[in-house]
This record gives sequence, structure tokens and C-alpha cells, in this order.
Amino acid sequence: MVFLPLLSRRGDLSSRQLFATCVGVIFPVCLISAGVYFIRSEISLLSALPYLLGGLIGGFLGGRLYGRVPTVWLRRLFALFLFYAGARYLF
Repeated sequence: MVFLPLLSRRGDLSSRQLFATCVGVIFPVCLISAGVYFIRSEISLLSALPYLLGGLIGGFLGGRLYGRVPTVWLRRLFALFLFYAGARYLF
């Protein structure tokens, strides 16, 4: 959540490159986090399966739609996601 604004102020990247870079950073962080939970046996693969499938489907669709979705819509979708995540966190 903090990485995108920092990159937009500090780097010379286009909006599409910013979003792609953020996704590229999120993936290894999630992978490491999942590995730690798995090693500590704090999560079972069966309980994580719906999230893994959702991530695979979302990643596939995102890759197919990359470059076809206008930048304005990417910003709006990102803002909606942040709003949704904040509301879920509060309630």
C-alpha cells in the first residue's frame, strides 16, 4: 500500500510500470510469508486452497488484460480495493 506512492514520487515509471512493479514486489513477499506459515505448520494447504486458486485465476486474468485496461481504470480499481480492504479491517 505504501510502495506505489513511494515509487510514483521517486521513480520515472509510467503508471503501468508502477502497477506491474508493485505486483512484482508483492509476489515474492507473499511467497516467503506462505513458506514461513507452511514450515511452522500454522496453515494447512487445504484451508489455503481457495486463496491459491483465486490468486492463480486473478494472476492469469491480470496478465491477459494487462495493456488493455486504461490507466484511469487501474487507478480506480486500486482505490476501490484499498477502500474495501480498509472497510473490512474496520468492521
